[in-house]
Formats: sequence, structure tokens, C-alpha cells
Amino acid sequence: MIAYGAQRILQGDVPHRDFWVIYPPGQLLAIAALFKVLGSSLAVERAWDIALRAGIALLAYLVTARLAPRRYALLAGAMSLLWLQGIRFYGYPLIPALLLTLVSVWFFIGFLHRQSIIRNLFMAGLFTGLLVAFRHDIAFYVCIAEGLAIFGAHVLDRRAARSNASPPSTLLAVVSSLCAGVAVGVLPLVVYLVAEVPASVLLDQWIVFPATVYPAVRALPYPAFFSSSPESIVPFYFHFLVLAIAALFLVGAPQSMQPEKQAQVRKVVIFLALLIGLMFLKSLVRPHLAHLIHVLVLSFVLGAVVWSALPAGWLFHAIRALLAIAFCAMLFDPIYTAQAESIWQERLRANAAAFARSANFSRAGGLLVLPDQAAAIDYVRAHVPPGERIFVGNGRHDVVLLNDVLFYFLSERDSATRYHELVPGVATTARVQQTIIDDLQSKHVRVVVLFLGADLVREPNDSARSSHVTLLDDYLKQQYRLAGQAGNYRWLEKRD
Repeated sequence: MIAYGAQRILQGDVPHRDFWVIYPPGQLLAIAALFKVLGSSLAVERAWDIALRAGIALLAYLVTARLAPRRYALLAGAMSLLWLQGIRFYGYPLIPALLLTLVSVWFFIGFLHRQSIIRNLFMAGLFTGLLVAFRHDIAFYVCIAEGLAIFGAHVLDRRAARSNASPPSTLLAVVSSLCAGVAVGVLPLVVYLVAEVPASVLLDQWIVFPATVYPAVRALPYPAFFSSSPESIVPFYFHFLVLAIAALFLVGAPQSMQPEKQAQVRKVVIFLALLIGLMFLKSLVRPHLAHLIHVLVLSFVLGAVVWSALPAGWLFHAIRALLAIAFCAMLFDPIYTAQAESIWQERLRANAAAFARSANFSRAGGLLVLPDQAAAIDYVRAHVPPGERIFVGNGRHDVVLLNDVLFYFLSERDSATRYHELVPGVATTARVQQTIIDDLQSKHVRVVVLFLGADLVREPNDSARSSHVTLLDDYLKQQYRLAGQAGNYRWLEKRD
């Protein structure tokens, strides 16, 4: 989805206006720029993604190192890197969003430590503003957490030194610095969108669909603590344990610290706990590890910070032991082990012939293309000249889970419609299906590819329910005939 969206931008399309997408355009624009310089290839996208993940692990280390000894910072950084490499959603906008979040956190902690207050707050706001270009929802939660933390720090300062408490004008200056940074960071995106995208389109794709349709068609139940699933529940409950230990730490541990150190630690722990709690709310709709990675990385940081600051005493020795067990469970978690093993097994199973065939597709960048997908791409490239449009759909469109957007990118043939990504609650509606039909007619599409691999996959949400809208399916049956099939792919030709 991301690679092809970036390619469309490179060819002159504007996200939201010319193709439907719920994510802000930051990641698409960044990868499009890389494609322009280095060439359009999945290898370029993958290298960018790997660099971002390495940057996140480094920032997890650096943020923790501001608050804890080096060994705890190394723990947070190493755990972040291990879990990041196990998430196989390459190009996912949450990854650069997490990196920008950590940069903002880095500067905000400088403010909490009362170091260059105005500068650190402006920089924290600047990176939060830049974050809007990648994930506006995450940026909103960061703003809320930082705003609450500013107010909380103000209250704690007043209690600690009532006679020297910051006057309201100082609080206003602090908040203004953060807001100014956010405004500067978000300004380029606002200028771009105002110039190119109608407000109604942006409202629908950024606000209306995510708030009303997405929860119904993408929601998944949260894994039960006592589950018979082969997947471990450890990563889904690790942050709960860290937050509980952070609460115990705030109640008991700071009393044994020096007043100045106590105030600093309390502020930082409260801020990180707020941020984790707000980020977790976003993950509740679809609790998948790819959507929970930002919560896990922040929990590694908070857990390491609290662990390093625990004082002596039998209760805190017990808490240390509990944290050690939790980190070990995350280190050897079955999900991480299974994912690493599956990657290894996939490489072993991939034979030389499959790699040789993948070499025919320059945009694959040396990555394996599955044989049935390769056969469909070969057909399309042989029968559809460059510049002519195609449509990649599913076996049925009254029920949709996902489609093969990557096919457009690998085949180097563009989508005839702005709806290259088929999303439940959008592609299953009569309005959108009629729009796709109109596009197929106006663009004189001769070849349609149907991906059957997701037709029988059902999730426990409204995406599994038929919309009873069969306009597109009926049109394809009437106007196209079967020309061939390989595995999960079927290709159709226009009837004479």
C-alpha cells in the first residue's frame, strides 16, 4: 500500500485528492522522494524502514540514558530493537511516527529537568508538529500527554515551593512555547494540504472514516489473559505491569530520594505513564503487535527507568524481581521466537527458481515474489502495455478484508481508480463500487486481476458481513471473461 501510494505521488498524484488513504501523507512523501533519488524498489522502502527502526532503538537508549545508568538504557534499546525487527509491517507509518515521538519525548524530558525550558519545549512541540504528517492521531495523544504533564509539573512545583511558585504568566509562556513549536512543525503539511486537497475529502479520510467506520470493520477482541491461543499474551499485558509498578514507585520510592531528584523522577514517570496510557487507547481497537509496538517501546523505557530508581527494601527487591521476570518473558516470548523462525523457514523454502523469477521484476528489489503472483504479473505485463490501466480486485466485493495493492507496484501498471486499496466499509458501498465501474469504463480497462487469497478470511468484526452490494461483481461478470488463473490469482479480459 505504502510503496504504491509513494509511486503514485512520484507520478504526480496527490494523496487524499487523487487516491483514497486514511494516513497523512508524510510516509508516502518520504518514500516517494527516496524513489526519485534511488529508483522505485521495495529494497529502497525496506532500507528506509530498517533505518527508522534502528533509529527508534537508538532513541530508546538515549531517552533512558537521560534518566538511568547505561546498563538500563542498553536494556531498553536492545529490547526495542528485538521487538521492532519482529514486526513485519514494512513501510508502516507508525514506525516514523514512533521515532518522532521519541525525539519529542527527549526534548520534553529536558523541560521536565528544567534545562533550557523554552528551547526544549519548542523543540518538543516542533517534532510533535512534524509527527502530524505521519500519524495525526499519535500526534494528538502526544500533545495531550505533554499538555497534562506541563500542568502536573506546574502543580508539583507549587507544592514543593509555594513561596517561589511559578506565576500564571510563566505557565502561559511554557504552554505558548510548546504550541509555537507544534505550529511551526505542522505548517508545511497544512500549506500542502490546503493547496491540494479539498477540506471535505480530508475530513472524511482523517476524521469521519477512522472515527465511525474503522472501529466497526477493523476491531478485534483483546487477547484474554488466560487464553488457549498459541500466541503468547505477554506483550499484550507487559505495559499493564510496567504501569502498575510505576504507580507503586510513585507512592513509595520517591520519599527516599533527595527533594530535587524526587521531583524530577516523579514528573518523568508520570509523563511516560500518561503517554503509554493514551497510546494504548489507540491500540484497543485493533490489538495487533504491529499496532502495539509504540506502547511496547515506551514501556521498555519506563520499565528500565523505574527499575534503575527503585530503592532498597524488601518490597522494592520483590518489584525488581518481578520486572526482571517480565523483561525475560518479553525477551524469550513465543511470538518473537515464532516470527524469527518463520522468517528463517521462509528463506530456506524459497528455491533458486523462485528467486530467479523474482529477478524479472525490477521493483521487487531482490525480494521474493510468490509464484502465483509472479504468473499473474507476467500475464499483465505481456498483455497490457505501459501506460494502460488495470484493476486489481478480489473474488467478491460485497465482503472485503484486503486486496493486493502491491500488485500494481510490481507489475508497473497503474490503477484505473482512486480506490487502489479496497477497504471494508468503503469498497463494499454502492457509491464506491459505482465509482470504480465508471473508472473502468472511462479508462477502457481491458484486464482485471482478482486476488482470491483473502476471500475466505474472516475477522470477528463487521468486515465479515456482506453489504449485499454486488454492483462491481455483477459488472465484472457481465463485461469480462476468465483468461487464466494461478493459485490465488485470476485474470480477466474484456469481452469483445
